[in-house]
Amino acid sequence: MSMQGKPSKETAEAFLNKFNKTDLEKLPLISSYTKDITSLITAREGGLIVCIGCDTLAEALREKAYRTVCIDESELDALSERADAVIYNDEPHWHEEKKFGAIFEKIVKNLKVGGELICELCEYKNCETLHGALKYAFNKCGLKYEREFEFPTMGDYVKALENCGLRAEYAVVFDKPTLCKDENAIRDWANTYAKKQIEALCKETKDGVLLDAEIYCLNLFANGNWYTDNVRTMIKTKNANEHDLASLLYELCPDFSLQALLDEKH
Repeated sequence: MSMQGKPSKETAEAFLNKFNKTDLEKLPLISSYTKDITSLITAREGGLIVCIGCDTLAEALREKAYRTVCIDESELDALSERADAVIYNDEPHWHEEKKFGAIFEKIVKNLKVGGELICELCEYKNCETLHGALKYAFNKCGLKYEREFEFPTMGDYVKALENCGLRAEYAVVFDKPTLCKDENAIRDWANTYAKKQIEALCKETKDGVLLDAEIYCLNLFANGNWYTDNVRTMIKTKNANEHDLASLLYELCPDFSLQALLDEKH
């Protein structure tokens, strides 16, 4: 969504009419998941599900009789067993492809053969209205606004995942207007995601830019709150790496114990 000047009342109403149907007040924060994502998991009952960056999903998974562990990516190698599924909602989208590819590789090493990795990540053109607001505000001052980074596309993510031996089974891009519980949300966003350019401005210019950005974003204000126009991609993949003997036996017979068999023979 983009505008050349101050947003009109009609534009604001169109935004509200589009999203009020989904009850904006009930939309999750960006760090949260809807319970629908659990329907993508096909692991057996009692399987180990590892949540990275999405602690709020744990309760819904436990209700489905899964064993659930909530960690950050630095704790992956401390797992005592490989996961049946991993749900990832952290920040590989802030890194170049080489770096977020390395994160996916680390996850695969801790995922059973045939196990599932489900990701929800920021997509290309995420928060386009907010970037448009800063471009408008900078241009109004005779300055040029340049994005400090671009989010990858769904295709970029799928390529990185497949390079790790994962097979993509499902992928979708969707709008996710996200509630901000702060009256200074637009200013905070600008100070975070355009930090270098904002800090380079003198106080008077900075105040003017932030005010103009807020005015531009009025169509993101509803029910007394600000919302960011997030765009997300959800991808489900399966670990398709070559089967080792232990993994193959486990998949064919979950109750099979190779160690118990060896002990019995001795």
